[in-house]
Amino acid sequence: MLVFIFQVWELLFKMDYIKPGIYVLLRRKNLVKVIKIEEKKGSAKERQVQLGRDTIDISDVLGYKIGSIFKLVHQKGRNFKAVFTDRVSDLTDVVLEGIGSGEDNQSQWDDNTSQKLSHQEIAQLRKEGTSAADIVKQLVENNAAFELKTGFSQEKYVKKKEEKYFEYIEVLRPSIRLIAQMLYAQNPLKILNLRIDMLSQILTRANIRSGGRYLVFENSSLGLMTAAIMERVGSVGTVYQIHGGSGAPNQCIEYMNLSEVRHILKTFSFVNLKKLMNMKPCFEDTSEDSTETEQISMDDEKLRIGEKRKLEEINDLETAKKPKMSIKNWEDACSAWKEIQEMPLDGLVIVTRQPEPLVLPLLKLLAPSRSFAIFSPHIEPLTSSYSSLKSSGMALNLRLSETWMREYQVLPNRTHPEINMSGGGGYLLYGTTCIKNV
Repeated sequence: MLVFIFQVWELLFKMDYIKPGIYVLLRRKNLVKVIKIEEKKGSAKERQVQLGRDTIDISDVLGYKIGSIFKLVHQKGRNFKAVFTDRVSDLTDVVLEGIGSGEDNQSQWDDNTSQKLSHQEIAQLRKEGTSAADIVKQLVENNAAFELKTGFSQEKYVKKKEEKYFEYIEVLRPSIRLIAQMLYAQNPLKILNLRIDMLSQILTRANIRSGGRYLVFENSSLGLMTAAIMERVGSVGTVYQIHGGSGAPNQCIEYMNLSEVRHILKTFSFVNLKKLMNMKPCFEDTSEDSTETEQISMDDEKLRIGEKRKLEEINDLETAKKPKMSIKNWEDACSAWKEIQEMPLDGLVIVTRQPEPLVLPLLKLLAPSRSFAIFSPHIEPLTSSYSSLKSSGMALNLRLSETWMREYQVLPNRTHPEINMSGGGGYLLYGTTCIKNV
């Protein structure tokens, strides 16, 4: 009982506290960055993080709970030190206290002449380490038209300035939602325009759950889809990851701190899988301890020997032409292929620009009545895949969909859709496998 309690406590400690060797998210208003807490080996710059234009020393964040808030204490120039705090002051109430407001904004002109402070003076205030509250106060006091604005416009102005000069950071545990939103905000093309709403649709349509065995092919999405599947499968199940290039994109897997469930991930290239799929089954049990009484006929024995020689020739070819890493990839592919042959898979997820050449070969590896989901940022490859699946008779309940998402601002007396929104989050083809009628 005591051992169990200690193991639970140790697990909670590993999850809930900031310690070296883990990835965390630093959030400063809308600015988010993922970093790895490195072991300190003597250099003062080892735990300095560049966040926007500021350099932040995060040496003192170790030992605090994940989710803690730290205040940025000015050091020199654009250098700050993160110091723990348990309270965050709201600039809106502090700055707007005792300031009147106008009835409307009809007489307001955005010609940049209302502000008396110059850019050089504002930069000097930041260089001297003036607090965010004092900078915003001076901006308000030196704005000739501020008191003519409506109360809503004044609050919006202060919020905008507070976001620019915000002096607090929050250390968060990486999650698929936060990582997907961060990557999409930085550059949507890096993750094939895969928005968080479409990511959740893929997980739902492919019926990803704990204990399942799933095949995922993704290209140019930094391992985001694989990390999401691994997080949902947990420590019970298997995730077979196929990549099309020289290596698997596992950047997001590292961000998610999934080292404890890394054993469920088996990675190999599509080239090796295609070679194995073109070969006949050759994984009979040949151990001396086998108790099977079935006699193998001469024809079957010759076939098995022939296939074994074929496999050895391919191995020799790979050994001669490719480095040791490629040999290991081939061995991993053979091991995974043996498992897939023994038991068909529970689901398939494809995330790539051109999924059509992959759909039919990979769909054959699924058991009947299993779900699959295919994502592409373009609709044309999915329409071709839809037609191929329809004519093949390998799937039913096929659907081709696009998710439309728009965020809303929810505030008293001014709830409305956001002015800026995403133009598109890609397209999704999903369905269920079935036994082809002969």
